[in-house]
Amino acid sequence: MRPEPRAARTGRRTARLAVHRINLWSVFTTSLALSILLGIVLVVAVVVLYGVLDGIGAVASVNKALAEINISQLPSRADLLTYSVVLAAIDVVLLTVLSSVLAGLYNLVASFTGGVQVTLVDD
Repeated sequence: MRPEPRAARTGRRTARLAVHRINLWSVFTTSLALSILLGIVLVVAVVVLYGVLDGIGAVASVNKALAEINISQLPSRADLLTYSVVLAAIDVVLLTVLSSVLAGLYNLVASFTGGVQVTLVDD
């Protein structure tokens, strides 16, 4: 027996799903991995941007202008790399802890409300 053509179907298929609980360990590991990747992207972006600006002479020009008005110079490449690595490490810790706490809060609220319900429809 052949299946009916797509246009001849009379009813739509629907599926109701509910997210009652989120596994905290999965949230922790996923957010840790994504936060580390985001930290790496941050450090690479800072290094590339500083390299491009230094290559076109913008850093030297800004340092010269700052020296004329007696303001300290821009940070060196090593200092900027250190600052970006420290900022990336802080971001990794904060994003991982925040996502884990929010997942725990969702689990607490979902225990009272039943969670989020989603209806999927096949057209």
